[in-house]
Amino acid sequence: MLITDLIPCEDGHAQERSLLGQVLPLVGEGDAWVADRNFCTIDFLAGIAARRACFVIRRHANTTVEPQDGFGQEVETETGWVSERAAWLCRDGVRVMEARLVRVRLKAPTEDGETEVEILTNLPAEVGAVEVAGVYLKRWRIEVAFHELTVSLRCEVNTLGYPKAALFAFGVAVAAYNVLAVLKAALRAVHGEKKVAEEVSGYYMALEWGLVYAGMMIALPAEGWEAFGTMSAKELARRLREWAARVNMLKIKKSPPRKPTKNKTKRIKDKGPHVSTARLLEEGKLQRRAKSEGLKQP
Repeated sequence: MLITDLIPCEDGHAQERSLLGQVLPLVGEGDAWVADRNFCTIDFLAGIAARRACFVIRRHANTTVEPQDGFGQEVETETGWVSERAAWLCRDGVRVMEARLVRVRLKAPTEDGETEVEILTNLPAEVGAVEVAGVYLKRWRIEVAFHELTVSLRCEVNTLGYPKAALFAFGVAVAAYNVLAVLKAALRAVHGEKKVAEEVSGYYMALEWGLVYAGMMIALPAEGWEAFGTMSAKELARRLREWAARVNMLKIKKSPPRKPTKNKTKRIKDKGPHVSTARLLEEGKLQRRAKSEGLKQP
């Protein structure tokens, strides 16, 4: 559950696809990359395959697929009925690469009213369609990470600021999230994965940091922390498990889930124009440069 790579971009309205060229070099042989449909481009999928890695990525509506045969027999799972078929991925009518198209007919529609999910993968045939669907289903963990970054660690600054400052704040929040992930791993090792997943609140853990940190820095001088910088991973893990066993789990317990509301609040769709601070700053810089050059002309 660690965030291992971060690709910063000052333009807050840049689409993910504009950064995929920086993502591909991170793909290693034997990897399996799981992503949502915004990452589903022919170049990205082919790039992953060229690096002898695998992908499990939801199909985008603009990704052209040419079926090789019909869907096989459906298998019922908790979320729906799963089937698959072989297909070609095409660009401008030209076959680029082969892949498997896994279809999940959902028992309950998504929030957007979708009743089917199509997943593209180049995993070997011994990895069945149900397992592929299960792998993609775990993609929600990424959303959980962003939820904790936003709510628990407040990675989004509520005031206008320079893009580089916003990226720095986000980077600090990512580092804090990784600390949170390690602490949760220590709790899982002692109290069990199910208990931590269902009962431990990342928000209350972060709140505990904020309340205790200042006092700890006073109680223990800087030299008291130096030993942890040179400690081996094995020794640190042992210490973390010891401390995890002493944690008062009631202090970091999640609040009981609320009853489902009868009348769901409709999503608010903002029809106003979105503005990128980075673009506005760049436009202002260009305008000042043009004005300055105009004044210098004889």
